Amino acid sequence: MIIMNELREILEKEEKNRVFDLKADKGPNKGLRYWKDHLQPKQQLVVIAAGGDGTVGWLLSCVEAVNFGDQACVVPLALGTANDMSRILGWGKGYRTGDPILPIVNTIKNNSEVILLDRWKVVATELKEEETAHYRQLIDELTVNDFEEILDEKEDNSALLQGIESSLTSSQDQIKNHEPDDVVLSTSGTIKPPPRPSSPPTGNPIRRSQASFDPSAPARPTTDLPKMRPLVANNYFSVGIDSEMLSNFDTLRKDHPELFPHRVVNFAWYGLIGLKAMLQKYTSLRHFIYFMADGKPIIIPKFIKALVFMNVPSYSGGTNPWKVSRNADEVAGEQCVWDGKIEVFGMYGAAHFGRTVASMSRGGIRICQCTRATICTTSPIAGQVDGEPYMFFPSKIELSLKPTKARLLVNLNKKKKLDIYL
Repeated sequence: MIIMNELREILEKEEKNRVFDLKADKGPNKGLRYWKDHLQPKQQLVVIAAGGDGTVGWLLSCVEAVNFGDQACVVPLALGTANDMSRILGWGKGYRTGDPILPIVNTIKNNSEVILLDRWKVVATELKEEETAHYRQLIDELTVNDFEEILDEKEDNSALLQGIESSLTSSQDQIKNHEPDDVVLSTSGTIKPPPRPSSPPTGNPIRRSQASFDPSAPARPTTDLPKMRPLVANNYFSVGIDSEMLSNFDTLRKDHPELFPHRVVNFAWYGLIGLKAMLQKYTSLRHFIYFMADGKPIIIPKFIKALVFMNVPSYSGGTNPWKVSRNADEVAGEQCVWDGKIEVFGMYGAAHFGRTVASMSRGGIRICQCTRATICTTSPIAGQVDGEPYMFFPSKIELSLKPTKARLLVNLNKKKKLDIYL
């Protein structure tokens, strides 16, 4: 609210009628259309997206829909949890309440430049039973020589645990008074999330996830096979254990918002959910996902539990698993946010994910770069698009490059430190 009031004061000095209420107007389209009608040929509209990565993506789609051409761009003001888009553009990992907004506005006006960003369309179409059987056969042919995979993830996570405990302790006073009945404090003071309910998925091939996935479950009979409206990935798209953890986190946050008063506490909760996931056994994705890149079948490496399609050089709050990958010599490829390619890497499990996010690991397992990708999953699986969780039923999921690139602003004060320029 402090930020909004300060922005409103700055803008109202120019002209009161230029301030639009997103809630009252049911979105930004009224304001965007106003500016499209009033912009001069050489003028540029700058849209400040005050929120997380979801807000940035939403506004990018709104700007695209109004069709500004090259007369509008978006700049993020980081108010979310991960804030990956803000990080790669040099606007910081998180806005601190109380910081003056005017210096940021001045930097936007005087020391920024436009950068183009690829955007990816994600379309899921539910598979018919015969299609599911077909892809199961293809997967069996690719993995015929596989034996039962057992990967010991019981590695030394003491440093990660210590960091989580420290983060929670620093915010303990903020959340003690908001403890619901089904959240338990252990003897060490660590907060334990309530058990996650498990229910079989129903409905469309893609929806917000409320259920854990079971790779051994049979395909669900269906007579209605709708093709859902496309989703758009600006940062990354993934399926597997990282998305399952995000779904658990998202459900807990929606059920108990009082437990998430600060960004640091959010990360601590995420870490605890990850620790719980380390104790569970997950089937390797290669046993129920058929993956094609640029039309060619790709064998997913053994033990991989998460498959990530990375568009920007920041994942889950500032790490770059592609850049620091342990097999960079085997799979080459430079990252570029406007080259029409997306980087694909995998992670072994919850422990690997936790160490990667905590910068305690050599990153992900590079698989390939591609200009289009197809995933055919023969079992329900959790997925995410830019930090928004979904549940995919046995489906054909297609990623393709959108024809228009997004326009965003880079903070030139931080240009030398940004991966997008390296």
